[in-house]
Order: sequence, then C-alpha cells, then structure tokens
Amino acid sequence: MIGKVKDFFKKGEFYTHLHDSLESINRKINNNSSYIKKLINNDTKLAQELSLLRQENQYLKERLQSLEDKIWNVFSTARTDGVTANQEKNAKLLESSRKLPK
Repeated sequence: MIGKVKDFFKKGEFYTHLHDSLESINRKINNNSSYIKKLINNDTKLAQELSLLRQENQYLKERLQSLEDKIWNVFSTARTDGVTANQEKNAKLLESSRKLPK
C-alpha cells in the first residue's frame, strides 16, 4: 500500500489529478455563479411584478368599495323615496277619505 502511495507522488499523478480537480471545481463555480445571477435577476423581476400586482389589487379594492358605496347610496335613497312616496300616497288617501261625505 505504501509503495502505491509513493509511486502516486513520484509519477506526478497527484498534481495532475489535483490540477484537473481544480479546473473542474473552477468550471463548476463559474457555471453556478452564472446560474445564481440568472436566479437573482428572475427574483428581481418577480419582486417588481409582485409590487405592481399589489398596487393594482389595492386600486381594485378601492374601486370596489366605491362601487359598493354608490350602490348603497342608490339603494338607500330609492328605499327612502319609496317610503316617502308611500307615506304621501297614504296621507292623500287618508285626507281624501276624510273629505268624503258621510
């Protein structure tokens, strides 16, 4: 076993393999760093899109609330007008019934 290790160092295989290993590691680092840069760019774009969607969502919520308020105003006004109209109609009927000859 010791002889194989000595031969490994004497023949220069250690340094050859070390050099190849370092080159391989360096290539992987470069590939991974470019992949990481792409992921960071994608994350940045997604964050911008998310911000725009949040703004649009807030705008739509405000619009929906405004429409609900308008519908409520129309409904409550119509209801009040209807009640007022019925009260006036009932008052007229009551008044006309009082004027009828007995």
